[in-house]
Amino acid sequence: MSAALAALSMVGALATAALLSLLAARIVGQRQNWTAVGLQGGIGILITAAAWLTGLTGIPVVFLGPVVALGGLFGVVVTLAHRERGEREIAGTIFAGILTAIVYAPLVSIVFTLWYDPFATGIGLLDFGAAIPTEVAAGGAAIAVVLVARREPRPVGTPVAWPGLLLPTIGLVVAWVVWLMGLELDHLTPLIVGNSVLMAASGALAWALVERARFRTNTMTGASLGVLAGLAAATPAAGYLLPGLAVMTAVVTTAVCALAAGRSSFTASRRVATVLLVGGATSLVLLGFLATDVSFIYTGQPELFFGQAFTVVAAAVGGFGVGLLVWLAIRRVGRPRRQPGRTGARVTSRRSPVA
Repeated sequence: MSAALAALSMVGALATAALLSLLAARIVGQRQNWTAVGLQGGIGILITAAAWLTGLTGIPVVFLGPVVALGGLFGVVVTLAHRERGEREIAGTIFAGILTAIVYAPLVSIVFTLWYDPFATGIGLLDFGAAIPTEVAAGGAAIAVVLVARREPRPVGTPVAWPGLLLPTIGLVVAWVVWLMGLELDHLTPLIVGNSVLMAASGALAWALVERARFRTNTMTGASLGVLAGLAAATPAAGYLLPGLAVMTAVVTTAVCALAAGRSSFTASRRVATVLLVGGATSLVLLGFLATDVSFIYTGQPELFFGQAFTVVAAAVGGFGVGLLVWLAIRRVGRPRRQPGRTGARVTSRRSPVA
């Protein structure tokens, strides 16, 4: 990987972090707390860089830029609930820093190094864009905070109209594609870009069908979450699947996400974190069956599937467990000092009616 490609992937990952947080805020009509986003993403970057400098990750220098930027994305994802609840920036920053050191740094090392091969397949782990740490583990940690704090009052603003979700969603697709494309700009680039776009579009369509079947309506929130589910599925799989199988993976993954996170009574942070966790996990497991030349349908051997499934479960349980323990330890630091909402929006403690 050249310096230019590393920079391209870094820009895409950091833009993805900002737009993902903005989308979650827009879903419930809250103002984006950019100070908190900067601090919590920044601590993820700093802790990741420190882990690399001390030799703890063992990641080759060629991947340093993208890995550090993805540390920032991890820091933003694990603190989705902190920002939605209006907690003090210091609490989320401490939470993100501890989680980056304990969860992200070890997991990202198994993605970008070659030593990890749990079932001795000779292939290792298939995870093109590091979905294991940034989606599965980060989503699990964010959900831990949401579930434990679900009984406490939370501020909710007036949901934004559809144009307020459309632009962040389009921007998210562009940023995500740039992030993944920058990881490997060679003969696979058309496949990576094409699969990412196809999977995002397939995700939107699949969510719309599930939403229509369950609620007899379609919403812009559902379309945005469907795109996000497709992108979450593309993160590990974009470079490993033929286009037809990529579309099938996105449809199956998004349908599972829509059933798991489609209730309008859920908080935005819970819905977004669930989509990332379930989307990344489902796609990673499906790679064990569908990945070109090496998966079960090509070789008839189940070891790759077992390795993918084992890693997904370990990352999800580890992220959830560590996130739960850390949040319980520091929860008093983050007592909300204000109720964030959009200008002119009435802020209440009731759940948002947005679908």
